[in-house]
Amino acid sequence: MTKYIAYSVDTNQYLLTIVSMSSILINSQDEIFEFIILYDNLTKKIIEELKSVTAIKFCKFRFIKVNPEIFKQFPLAGWVTVQAWYRILIPSLCKDLDKCLYLDNDTLILKSLDELYETDISRYLAGCVEDCCQKRWKKNLSMENEIYFNSGIILINAKKWREVNLFEKIKQFAIENKQNIKASDQDCLNVIINKDKVILSPKYNLMENEWRGYDIEYEGEMLKEYYEALENPVIIHFTGAKPFTLQSGHKYKKIWWQYASKTKVFHKIMYYFFLSILELLFCVKINSGKNVYIKIFGIKIKFKINN
Repeated sequence: MTKYIAYSVDTNQYLLTIVSMSSILINSQDEIFEFIILYDNLTKKIIEELKSVTAIKFCKFRFIKVNPEIFKQFPLAGWVTVQAWYRILIPSLCKDLDKCLYLDNDTLILKSLDELYETDISRYLAGCVEDCCQKRWKKNLSMENEIYFNSGIILINAKKWREVNLFEKIKQFAIENKQNIKASDQDCLNVIINKDKVILSPKYNLMENEWRGYDIEYEGEMLKEYYEALENPVIIHFTGAKPFTLQSGHKYKKIWWQYASKTKVFHKIMYYFFLSILELLFCVKINSGKNVYIKIFGIKIKFKINN
């Protein structure tokens, strides 16, 4: 049976997506995967580079172009792009699917996804992992007594999303509550889905945030599961600085590089690693992968780069 894995991809994140997809294929068993790529501005060259993972193992692709104007009125957190909202469109754009696994680009898969994908969510809207740093988000939404999940990994009951018209409910809430929404789609998904979800083990969305100076807010049995997952994860989620940058102090950063080295875009990943060094030294800014801005002693220099 085909397993459907969806990503929302832009020009600044697609290299991470390639590593994530590669890790799925490397650690798969006899599964057949179809990768669903939601995008709005990918070039033909980038699309071909995304398809390069077929060199690892046969897989299918479904590229779906999204009109970003759909989300013109939606609130957007400062650290994400509009593509973060695209995940809520998956069920309506893929009407042939009953179930789909959404993954953020900055994920790394170390084991087969079979057990996760086969989790029974038939009576629920989604399966997801409780966010390890959630208190600040819950306070804004008056959800102090609820379980707040991280939207970077969601096992979606696409059939039920369509039945309850979840997109329209999220849209209405997002537009009417802009002032209280701080984490974009994640906040809205938490409020609208609320109790209609299966809480999954943290091994399926390991957010190792101690290196960022964040306290892990899990308690009781979930805290125990977290420390077990820390040593034996299935999906690692690189929140914060990305693993190809010097700024990242993630426990599994070296493992990510091992997978990155097996891709056909490793040379480009190394290039962005070099830029992360410049960023620390000279405050480099990159715009859509085409222009680099370097500011030295208050003097701003702009030059183009060849993709």
